[in-house]
Amino acid sequence: MPIKEVQSQLQSIEALVNRIENVADPALKATAKELVQSLMELHGAGIERMLEIVRQDATSGSSIIEALVRDDHVRSLLLIYGLHPDSLETRVTQALEKTRPYLKSHGGNVNLVGVDDSGTVTLRLEGNCHGCPSSSATLKLAVEEAIYEAAPDVTAILVQGDIQEVPATTLGFVPLSQLGFIVIEVGARGGSPQRDKWYDSYGYGNLRDYGLADKKVAAERLAAMHPYIDLSRVGMWGHSGGGFMTAAALMQYPDFYKAGWSESGNHDNNVYNRDWSEKYHGVREEMQKDGTEKFIYEIDKNSDLAKNLKGHLMLTTGDMDENVSMVNTMHLANALIKADKRFELQIYPGMRHPYMPIVSYVDMARGDFFAHWLLGSYDTRADILELQNQKQATPSKKFKE
Repeated sequence: MPIKEVQSQLQSIEALVNRIENVADPALKATAKELVQSLMELHGAGIERMLEIVRQDATSGSSIIEALVRDDHVRSLLLIYGLHPDSLETRVTQALEKTRPYLKSHGGNVNLVGVDDSGTVTLRLEGNCHGCPSSSATLKLAVEEAIYEAAPDVTAILVQGDIQEVPATTLGFVPLSQLGFIVIEVGARGGSPQRDKWYDSYGYGNLRDYGLADKKVAAERLAAMHPYIDLSRVGMWGHSGGGFMTAAALMQYPDFYKAGWSESGNHDNNVYNRDWSEKYHGVREEMQKDGTEKFIYEIDKNSDLAKNLKGHLMLTTGDMDENVSMVNTMHLANALIKADKRFELQIYPGMRHPYMPIVSYVDMARGDFFAHWLLGSYDTRADILELQNQKQATPSKKFKE
């Protein structure tokens, strides 16, 4: 039985128990509760006896128990009767191990502080989000969902610390402004760190295009207020979800945006993870003529826009990206090639989703790109003197660059 059906049945049972609690007749109420309690004890004793018999089989008993625990329906019954072979802390630890790779791909981590006798789990979240589509609230939600799935008997989850969003200034905004660019960051309608109902109302089924329209209007209104803003030289850059939006902006508004630097973009969400695209864009359920259900997942792909490109587009990706696979960038690059478009591509060897080990190099390359296409000023020498000048004259023993 699917886990959703199991959960639905458990909710129905809970509702029936609540109805018994609200019965006005004391005698009838007591009889009903005694009946439920007797049935629970009978079934619980039977399940416990079956487990004892299985454990007596030294050859395959343990493997049978493991198979039973993996079954959603059986696992739910074992939890109800307090017969699950793994302790609450063990199940929580296992759930955290499953989420840890996902958190680390976003620059974060989670550690279990403890589980008290009341079933309250205390966690410590660490790290940061490097401009990924998933905000800190989304990562926290992913951890909580994994815990409750593995251990529905957890009574509460307390979180110490937080996964911090990296300030915009550390993501290259200051280096660009030092070159003379006016740098703004625009949150689209419904944007919220908590990903609440407003975000859902605007973004569900339309994660890409409504946000692009908001950014364009924001730039136009700022230019109307400040005459020194030149709308003939507008560029965009972003990482991960921002990379996805940057490439899309140049192809959805090809006469407005003149240059775009797109880092590790999830350009084809059909091959991206379900924790962002499917969750926030949505999956449509359609009934078929034969009575079966079909799930339709159609999120806009940037490769469909390749024919529209007019401006200067740079695509970058790490060849070891464990969050947004390099395949996303390759799909868009392939579409641009087939559309006979000029574009630039940088692949960073050994880099995962964040580019932190080479962040200075990427900052300089990004600055060169925009200075070239928006300011008409660029350096063609092989040596990046600014990076070489940052090196210590005498290498420090305590701090290695």
